[in-house]
Amino acid sequence: MSDDAGSPPDSSSFCFMQWNVLADGLAQHGSFAFCDPAHLRWNARFPLIAAELKSVDADIVCLQEMNHADSYADLLSSYSMVVVPKLRSPATFEFAPADGCALFIRRSRFELLDVDVVYYLQSGKVLEGLSNQNAVVCLLRDKLTSNMLVVATTHLKAKGGAESERLRSQQIEQLMGRIKAMRAKAQAALAEAGLPGGGAVIPVLLSGDFNSPPTEPVFAAAYGDTDLGLQSVYNSHRRAKSAHGPAAGAAVGSRPEIEAYIAGEPAFTTWKTRKEGGGVVEKRRTIDYIFASELLAPEGDCAGVDGAGREAATGGGPTAASSGAGVAPAAACARLQLLAIRELPTAEEIGPEALPSAHYPSDHLSLAARFRWV
Repeated sequence: MSDDAGSPPDSSSFCFMQWNVLADGLAQHGSFAFCDPAHLRWNARFPLIAAELKSVDADIVCLQEMNHADSYADLLSSYSMVVVPKLRSPATFEFAPADGCALFIRRSRFELLDVDVVYYLQSGKVLEGLSNQNAVVCLLRDKLTSNMLVVATTHLKAKGGAESERLRSQQIEQLMGRIKAMRAKAQAALAEAGLPGGGAVIPVLLSGDFNSPPTEPVFAAAYGDTDLGLQSVYNSHRRAKSAHGPAAGAAVGSRPEIEAYIAGEPAFTTWKTRKEGGGVVEKRRTIDYIFASELLAPEGDCAGVDGAGREAATGGGPTAASSGAGVAPAAACARLQLLAIRELPTAEEIGPEALPSAHYPSDHLSLAARFRWV
């Protein structure tokens, strides 16, 4: 798997990572058919999680099913950390810490300006209707360019069936409302203060385990929201590389109909085999995403993100830092251009035992993308 990430101090590009890390407590009781129980223990899995995070070396890290916050705090000590635990985490039933969503921000690169913790409401109820699923929305300022960015991550309702699908649809609508509110508040403050970017639109990065394939309404709700203009990063990267991709600097894709658009998603982002009903059930699905607002097409060749080096993989053109684009003394708004994605392993590379395994600590693949300001 190619894994080019991190951002050098003199570059306006930055790396964003998304990963459901599989909570301690849930791992040991996930009924994984082919994984040795010894490989599911926390002391066996955390070194692999740490190696993956260090390999990508992202500037912004979004995690789901994260527990043992102290271990992550030590590992990512140069990052600001926002943790939102589940109200009724099933991990605690197995005597492990509560799991939840977490967002890590490299302090040398981004300043954390505002945070909104989201516990979803079920059917519009209050208090007794608070869901176990949650999200976190943050407003960041890039210290190198002064550009502002809204980042959100979530873990939506699991399980199949019409009721779970209805709840996921409800949750994504609530989350997008909170993202819009955060962005509108920041843009109004810029305008009121007379700062650069007051009349522009702050870009959004939204990631998570949506527990929903591209064919379900959740994906359509995110993609179809005209205010945010979200596009799936992995999908858009493949479109940009195709013979019919957009010109460099153009908006990625021409907002094709959802039926055509979803064909560009990865083959899977989670693959597990579980013991169920006396047999083994395989679940191979695409349910994890990175969405970006009004994304611009790459310039030149789109290579994969590769952690062996810290330079962005791009076909050329000046960065915002070197050209002065998007730079402001206090705060500004600029658009994001996709440079590269972390290539996902194939089923053949993973092997028939699926995930997790002795070599990979989660039942979900990590996603990562590199962007730059334009």
